[in-house]
Amino acid sequence: MSDLLPDVAPEPARPRLALLLRRAWYGLNQTFRRRIAESGVTPDQFTILRWLTENPDGMTQRSLADAMASDPNTITAILSRMLKAGLVERRSDPDDARCNRIRLKPKGRQLHTKLQPLASTLQDDLLTSIPAADRDQFLIHLASVAANLERLAEQEPTKPTVTQ
Repeated sequence: MSDLLPDVAPEPARPRLALLLRRAWYGLNQTFRRRIAESGVTPDQFTILRWLTENPDGMTQRSLADAMASDPNTITAILSRMLKAGLVERRSDPDDARCNRIRLKPKGRQLHTKLQPLASTLQDDLLTSIPAADRDQFLIHLASVAANLERLAEQEPTKPTVTQ
């Protein structure tokens, strides 16, 4: 049967965006997890500390979930652990009685200050694989891909989740 097929050179393997993004994210997450292991927080908890540092008036759980591109239930579970650890607190939102704002406690602020240099160093370490002159443009392109995925998600009709 192979005599019937024309001799065509196979196409070179095309890089697969989804696979590359997943591998990059997993590698980043695991490397950062190892670097901050002694602190007792996870990469997601650090990210919440960072968002709250950048938003000193606090954030709602919904806004944290949106900022982190995460599921609200996941954020609730992470925040429960952070509340017990004394890193954050919940306060009533002065503008909306239906919401609580999550704010950093001094312990959370101190921990963020301690861990931020590790996060910055990791980013610098990772970006060394890209020529220095191209790094800013790479990050701009990556942000553009993320924004485009958000736009596409907003345009998709809501469908039931398929489970296996």
